[in-house]
Amino acid sequence: GTHFSAIANWIKAECAWVDEVFRGSAEEELRAFLQRISLRESAPSVGMLTPAYHLVDLSAYFGVNERRLMDFESSRGCRYKCSFCYSPSHYPTVAEFDFEHVLALLKETTRLGAEHLFFVDDNFLNKPDRALRLCRAISEAPIHLNWHCYATLPELRDPGIIAALAAAGCREVFVGVDAVGFKSQTAFRKRFVGQPSVMLDVIDSCTEHGILPTIALLVAPESHPLGGDFDQALSAALAA
Repeated sequence: GTHFSAIANWIKAECAWVDEVFRGSAEEELRAFLQRISLRESAPSVGMLTPAYHLVDLSAYFGVNERRLMDFESSRGCRYKCSFCYSPSHYPTVAEFDFEHVLALLKETTRLGAEHLFFVDDNFLNKPDRALRLCRAISEAPIHLNWHCYATLPELRDPGIIAALAAAGCREVFVGVDAVGFKSQTAFRKRFVGQPSVMLDVIDSCTEHGILPTIALLVAPESHPLGGDFDQALSAALAA
């Protein structure tokens, strides 16, 4: 994952009890490692893995996890290439896992007793058509779960997408508004935010559909090389 990949060299130099750090998506490096030490001749490809839930004591896990929450991954990467984000360098392309496999795993999490899912996809709305299809499938299955996800502002401007998310059980969404001021938008290559009114319209639409939005903003104080955006970011935060 992203966190260990970012400090892989430090971990191996400073933490003697760590044998290996698998960078990036990990499956390909892990496969090569397993082949190297002759434990297995092959390993599944990215996107076709089935979590080994039987190896986890789920009763103990849910015992300290009152929301009965499980992480869930249906894709990796983000269509946007914001310069401050880990995603473009960590996941150079968007990988979407097999749709029917994802749906089967969603049903399995329900059978195992999960009540809330966190879609850890970098951007759940990378392809709105696929997201809508998945939402419809969740609604029709029916898969009785509440869930939350990461999403991007331009796609959430479509009230139909927000309505579909809500109908499928989405109750929270994390939105990276990030760069509000012109300087930040230019420096971080993130100019799709537009006017703060766009953000406020999305907030209103989400809350009207029972979805709690969390808005993330970048703050550049006057001492920062991008100084001059602080007041704009603060005003946007207060408006939100």
